Amino acid sequence: FKKCIENLLKKELLRIEQFGDYQILETEKTISITHSILINGEKKPINFVGQIDRVDSTKNGVRLVDYKTGLVRKIDLNVNGLNQLYKKDKAFQLFFYGLLWNENNLNGKDVTCQVITLKNTISPHLDLTFINKNKINYKSIIDFKNWIFENIEAIYNTESYSHSNDNLFCELC
Repeated sequence: FKKCIENLLKKELLRIEQFGDYQILETEKTISITHSILINGEKKPINFVGQIDRVDSTKNGVRLVDYKTGLVRKIDLNVNGLNQLYKKDKAFQLFFYGLLWNENNLNGKDVTCQVITLKNTISPHLDLTFINKNKINYKSIIDFKNWIFENIEAIYNTESYSHSNDNLFCELC
């Protein structure tokens, strides 16, 4: 990993020259929110918890960063609709962090979400792209929140959700 880290630091310095400096606001930030969802006609509390590796303040606003030791490719973070998140777990994770950050800080602002991957030596800094935009706007975060709630409620609604025994996992898993 020594070579990977050396490469990452070189790329980081180039990015600072190209895009400007930034301030690290938080590291290893555990963040949570609580909401109520309707399960079988009854409101139940549900907790969402995540740990954001790094939160930066940049000239373009807040950037949420997740470090990955494995290989991540740009295509893994390129999303054109929320339903693609079923198959793109890293993008889902970044969207989830955007939701947690926005709800916790009550700021309603757009965020940039990024993976820094040690194994991608050519392009270790990869932004989450949603519908061809690198910033995740507040409306998209609210849409994501509603999408999550709909999926959780569907799991508990046995009339609309069922598991096929032909598959090892359901579409959500």
